[in-house]
Amino acid sequence: MSADQPATVRELAQLGFADAVEIGRGGFGVVFRCHEVSVGRTVAVKLLHTDLDATNRARFFREGRAMGRLSGHPNVVEVLQVGETPGGRPFIVMPFLARGSLADRIERDGPVPWPDATTMGVRLAGALESAHRAGTLHRDVKPGNVLLSDYGEAQLTDFGIARMQGGFETQTGQFTGSVAYSAPDVLEGEPPSPRSDVYALGATLFTVVAGYAAFARKPDEELLAQVLRIGRSPVPDLRAAGIPDDLCAVLEHAMAKKATDRPQMTEFGKALQEVQQRAGLAVAEMAVPAAAPTAPADPITVRAAPPPPPPLQPTERAEPAPPATAGRRWPRTLAIAVLVLLLIGVATLLVVIGVRAVSTSVGAGEAREAVTAAVGHDRLP
Repeated sequence: MSADQPATVRELAQLGFADAVEIGRGGFGVVFRCHEVSVGRTVAVKLLHTDLDATNRARFFREGRAMGRLSGHPNVVEVLQVGETPGGRPFIVMPFLARGSLADRIERDGPVPWPDATTMGVRLAGALESAHRAGTLHRDVKPGNVLLSDYGEAQLTDFGIARMQGGFETQTGQFTGSVAYSAPDVLEGEPPSPRSDVYALGATLFTVVAGYAAFARKPDEELLAQVLRIGRSPVPDLRAAGIPDDLCAVLEHAMAKKATDRPQMTEFGKALQEVQQRAGLAVAEMAVPAAAPTAPADPITVRAAPPPPPPLQPTERAEPAPPATAGRRWPRTLAIAVLVLLLIGVATLLVVIGVRAVSTSVGAGEAREAVTAAVGHDRLP
């Protein structure tokens, strides 16, 4: 127990987090498992170092708000609260995940089977793409920052905290993050970008399927030598270890030395989905915000419903749809029409015959009267 821990525990109790027990410590600070009294649940409270300057303190709260906006994503650890202790230490409150991190699982059980690793990769790609669309970079993707939920779901945590850890100096300036999972361009002093997060996710998945980091620091290796090796050496080949060729190719593409040679995050996720599809596996879903612009339609990932019909204009009227049985009524309608026509024809014929009979009778009477007038009525029969 550190000298200041009793004071920290008392401060947490004042904030409503009782029974604080330290469960982790790192470059960013310390993590306590606590009982949140107000809602009766177990939480993890992450306390940062007290030596943050004003800029980093403001950045911490800004990143905390960004993490909060991502909390609805199924593969991002939920942020329950962001604040500051009475002693001035910034803190983040998250659910307590008893299964620990992906790094813990690898250390305990060894490599993860590659089909499970591809599912993790697709879902984490969706989490990172969602963060990028919200304007947030992770900057420190690694197995230790992927936690496992109570249901075994991989969830990212610690967005942006790498910016506040006070890293080491390289030849081109200060660097923050984990060297073995950092892109060569970042190690050379370039600013982090979405494609450096792609590299870090590729390096993380390499570790998941291999059981070790592609560019882990060797015994007695100087830091500068490790950095140079990351920038110059090819990604170790895992094909001999039974990893499919197409998955190896996808990881190598993600870990390309130049940022411009790497895929975008959605392309990386889709490439992993295609590996699953070719292997006959269930294709994992890559969750991204529904309202955000997406890539062109893809038979693997797009399950969109057809768009609703456009609204009617003021001058238009919606015509009622014909009943479903209309097509079966036409023979009866035709028969009725033919019968009506026949009746009309018969009636017309009778009228014509009657008119002719009357005309003939009238003509005969007129002739008889004419003859009578000429020769006398008594001479006629």
